[in-house]
Amino acid sequence: MVRTLAALGLLDTAHAQEVTALSLQTVTVTASGSSDMTAASAGDVSQEQIASQPLLRPAALLENVPGLIVTQHSGEGKANQYFLRAFNLDHGTDLALEVDDMPVNMPSHAHGQGYADLNFLIPELVSDLRYNKGPYYADEGDFATTVDAQLGFQSPHHWLVALDVFNVADVRWNDIEYYYVSRLRNEAAPAADYVVHPGVPRTLRARIQFWF
Repeated sequence: MVRTLAALGLLDTAHAQEVTALSLQTVTVTASGSSDMTAASAGDVSQEQIASQPLLRPAALLENVPGLIVTQHSGEGKANQYFLRAFNLDHGTDLALEVDDMPVNMPSHAHGQGYADLNFLIPELVSDLRYNKGPYYADEGDFATTVDAQLGFQSPHHWLVALDVFNVADVRWNDIEYYYVSRLRNEAAPAADYVVHPGVPRTLRARIQFWF
């Protein structure tokens, strides 16, 4: 047993010397993006990423936040409805939004507290999207209970020629579809409500843009 261990020791020493003598190639790893994020649930989306995606509506650029769904129900003309990983954020009650350091959420609104309408936004002017997920950022205000997002503006000088294609296979689908039952105090029986908003059919959109 002693001889065997001694032989193994000699083999390990010779192998170590052989590995040390090898000349290993240098590997350089380069990462792009911001490096000042405080958690894995935070992120920064660049203007190049935003510009490369077709958008059905201005607020759709928020779907760059992992797990965040931006949709619309009961027709257009009001703020979008937001979902984060199966949690209904209503029209901004639990989603804090800022555009160029301007708060978008309305503290008091008949449709719901924190109502956030992004239909005024021009997506082509957005320079970056920064987000934080989770109820950990008290400095972002009352509505950042699940996620907060900050949209920055910039004015680059360049051209963009693009062709956007939506629903290439022309599949019938619903942009939003949910069912719920409610009952008021004076109602004899609960009332069921089934809400469906059809998705966009196959659509082609050509655009030429110039930032100045």
